[in-house]
This record gives sequence, structure tokens and C-alpha cells, in this order.
Amino acid sequence: MMKDMPDNMIYLDAFYQNAYIAHQFVEIPIQKMNLSNYIDAGFTFKVPYSIKSAQGKDINIKYINLILAYSNKPDGVAGIGEAIRLGTFLKTTIPTSEVD
Repeated sequence: MMKDMPDNMIYLDAFYQNAYIAHQFVEIPIQKMNLSNYIDAGFTFKVPYSIKSAQGKDINIKYINLILAYSNKPDGVAGIGEAIRLGTFLKTTIPTSEVD
């Protein structure tokens, strides 16, 4: 079965230091967008209070690094990491604890 349109995905990567908290994606419904000019896409994930370090110590999460990216590659194919890097359109840090 051939697809008439390539995949159009928005990816979310959330992590603290080198530990991933979430890796999610949604397909952009281009055909619906052509009818209304709008799409409804959202992400939901839970942020743990702490994570285990490589040495087994609990480390409190103080912030989340968040990346949103566009790619026409589906998740899991070769080169998806580079496609996400090149397609990044939002990169921010969100504090999860009080700032001094």
C-alpha cells in the first residue's frame, strides 16, 4: 500500500542532564489541516521527582530540557536523531523547583 503523503511528525524530547524523561511524537494530520488551517496536537508526560545516577544515588530533578522538532522521518528509522536535531524549532529549559 503506497502512501500519498510523507510522514509529518512533531517530536518531543524531555530530559534532565543525560537522562531521558520523555520521547514522544505526534503525526501532523495534513489532510485535516488543509480543510481547517488548524491542527490540535498535544503532549503529556510525568516528571519524576528524582532519578537514579549511574552510581545508584537519587538525584533531584531541578529542571527539564525540552526540545520540539519537526521531521518527515518516522520514529525508529536510521538517522532519526539527526533529523530531530536538524528539525528542532523549540529548545528551552523549564525549572521544576524553586529558583534562588
